[in-house]
Amino acid sequence: MENIFFLLKNSAFLTGEIWEMPHSLWYNESSGFLLGLILTLITSFVICLIFFHVFPLLFRNTPLTTLKWLLFMVINAAAIFFITFLVAKNGIINYAETNDYISSSPAMLSMLKKGTFDMWMFGAQNAIYSLVMYFALTFICRLKSRGFNIPF
Repeated sequence: MENIFFLLKNSAFLTGEIWEMPHSLWYNESSGFLLGLILTLITSFVICLIFFHVFPLLFRNTPLTTLKWLLFMVINAAAIFFITFLVAKNGIINYAETNDYISSSPAMLSMLKKGTFDMWMFGAQNAIYSLVMYFALTFICRLKSRGFNIPF
């Protein structure tokens, strides 16, 4: 999984250079990477279904266009970015509390609550993957939809 998340590879937070907690263990051993990919897949699928099946029901006179499809793709990436960032933040805070890293370094909790660089990169990485997943899921979701010709 580490190879899939290329933006996180050289983070000093993950290796434990910044502090004594190498929280790459949350990403690897606690399945943080897998959780991020599953959340990305599920959210992309739901937003794709909303675009192709719910949006046309709510706005019957509004045609589905490639521009609206791109807008939903951007909304999907933004949603994934914040969802996976918050999941990583909460997961790493819980990991630090469970493994008693916070008692040895109390300032760590305030830094984790603000969000570390690797958490932001985790969100960005999943946002990039959400664009690919949204595009791929389009071909499934557009079946039996009014927008069967979107994006091309």
